[in-house]
Amino acid sequence: MDQVWAAAIAGVGALLGAGVGGYFAKKGAEAGAKTAADALAHQVERQATNELAHWVRQEQRQAYGEITHAYGVLAKTLTDCRIAMNDGRNADDLLAQAAEQRSLLHIACSGTALFGPEGVWAAAQELSQAALVTLKAHERVAFHSRGGGSASLAEVTEDMRESRTAVSDSLAAFSTACREAMLGRSR
Repeated sequence: MDQVWAAAIAGVGALLGAGVGGYFAKKGAEAGAKTAADALAHQVERQATNELAHWVRQEQRQAYGEITHAYGVLAKTLTDCRIAMNDGRNADDLLAQAAEQRSLLHIACSGTALFGPEGVWAAAQELSQAALVTLKAHERVAFHSRGGGSASLAEVTEDMRESRTAVSDSLAAFSTACREAMLGRSR
């Protein structure tokens, strides 16, 4: 009979051991599954953050490029305008084109508010304002060269030269702000 009791006790012990082992195996599996799920959620979140940052950089690059292109078109037209005035030709059509191109530059500059950063937006606004000032300076020279105005030609020509320097400086500041933003050193 002792053997039966020994076998029964061994069986009950094995059954209890299997039950306890199963319980801990289940808990271990749950913990492993939770850890795996948390890791996956973290990875998905990190990937989404990286994809968003990449998309924003692409949009910034496009917006910055549109501004640079719009400025280049405006600068070419203003150069053509100065050449026409130096040759004694009427520059009214070129000035009208330049006014429209400056408006397009302003619109492009305003787009930087969407994707920032703040430093690029501020530099873009300064560029837009400097472009307006230089456009107005070109208009005053054209008006003066047609015989209008009370200012001397030397004064308005100097104002135009100063405004061209200021817009060039603004373009350089905008380019610097864009480079810093694209390289991740923006303010």
